[in-house]
Amino acid sequence: MNYPKEAIKELTKLLDGDVKAIDWLVDKGYRDLVIAGSGICGNEDAVGALKKEKKPVLAAFVETVNGDKNAFKWLTTNKHYTWAATANAALKDKGAMKWLIKFKLDHLAELSAAIKRRHKKNDDEETGAIYKLPR
Repeated sequence: MNYPKEAIKELTKLLDGDVKAIDWLVDKGYRDLVIAGSGICGNEDAVGALKKEKKPVLAAFVETVNGDKNAFKWLTTNKHYTWAATANAALKDKGAMKWLIKFKLDHLAELSAAIKRRHKKNDDEETGAIYKLPR
């Protein structure tokens, strides 16, 4: 499951509150990244929607950044190391962040940082999801 850097950068913008990124992602065919963003922001229905869309890797990524250790194991067992490292970096694993940067995956390092900011904001506000899943 590969996404172009530009799509990941739009997801990063979305997590930082730029709702215009939703239109860009949907228009370019990355509705699944919008759903993932919703899940990262706390929408509990997002993982089920990703599984329904047959996006198990993205579903496991969302579950991992939201603290599910079994989902992390699934990512690594199924050799989705980049997604696992991105999730771990979002969970404040400095080694994972260094790994992303070492392999020139700066767009994923930026995504990890945006996830950390989003989780902090959610913790501070206790609001959960900021937008609904696209239909």
